[in-house]
Amino acid sequence: KEYSLLLNNFLNSGGSSPEQLDTAYDSYFEVLSHIYGETSWLKRHKVVGYLVVYTQFLQFIFYMNAHPKMAVLTSTVAECLNNLLHFAVLFIIIFLMLACMAHWMLGDYITEFGSFDTAMYSQMQMFFGEFIKAPEADDLHGIKLAMYWVYAWTFMIIIWLLLLNFLLAIIVDAFVEVKENFKNKKHMTDIVSDVVGVSYTTLVAIRRRWPANKRLAEFFESVVANSGHGKPPAWMRRLSQHSKHGDEEEENFPTCSPQELADAFPEFQTTKAVSIFLHHNFKHSAIELTQEAIAKYDKKTIRHSVASMGGPDVENQASIANYQGGSMVPLNVVPSDAPSLPGQVA
Repeated sequence: KEYSLLLNNFLNSGGSSPEQLDTAYDSYFEVLSHIYGETSWLKRHKVVGYLVVYTQFLQFIFYMNAHPKMAVLTSTVAECLNNLLHFAVLFIIIFLMLACMAHWMLGDYITEFGSFDTAMYSQMQMFFGEFIKAPEADDLHGIKLAMYWVYAWTFMIIIWLLLLNFLLAIIVDAFVEVKENFKNKKHMTDIVSDVVGVSYTTLVAIRRRWPANKRLAEFFESVVANSGHGKPPAWMRRLSQHSKHGDEEEENFPTCSPQELADAFPEFQTTKAVSIFLHHNFKHSAIELTQEAIAKYDKKTIRHSVASMGGPDVENQASIANYQGGSMVPLNVVPSDAPSLPGQVA
């Protein structure tokens, strides 16, 4: 449209008199100013659009924290952030010192080090392996050539070989630590299974007209809050448990009966509806919870048996350590004269 207006300013001028040309020129520059305004408007919107897209990109990364296995990126960065900050300080100081040395010693002879900014840019190219030997280094002779190769080898050894591998080691160690933490998650599955499970649960909830997740969460939070009245904070109870000797104290977790659940939500019209709801939500963790309860029972039985024999010897200590680590006790570790334990193979 603006191009047509510019062209028609001269085609429809109606003549070549000074007054008509002045009118055409005025109209031309008016349309040109409009084009410049539209272009500036588009550029501003592009900048704003870029910021919006970049913000959504960061939001997408942080939203991945909703699933533990998808939060590997942010968890790894959080794990190694302290080491990365110290590494960045060390890297920046050495990088700036080498750039200053290159510009001061070789700036008059090599274009890549002609200014401090150019020297830093050239070092970034060297860091990413674009070049090792500057094109104009062949023109150097004597002490200047020796100074160049001292600088080049210092840069390659310290920056490219040592610091780059330090950076990779920091990130890899943090990633391994994050992966190790996954082993402590007892009820964690992969993202595909969770997406399918959430979708299936949503469809079942709509079909059976269960309460909304928000209302259920608020109800269970109120149960937890009401059960904590008159008790010390959880961290104080945990410290008191660790300070005590002997058997571990069982922590009384907040409980809620099915009848209370039915009374709180009118959607559960019968006890059968509550049973179906509980079975659907807890059937996946029932086996793991049962195994954990059995392991705790076996652990207590072993400790009581050892105490009844007058104290553990080295072999029994090894068996208890294996139970504390979450693994089964090897049969050849239990003494032959020890009493039979539940589930022990003769």
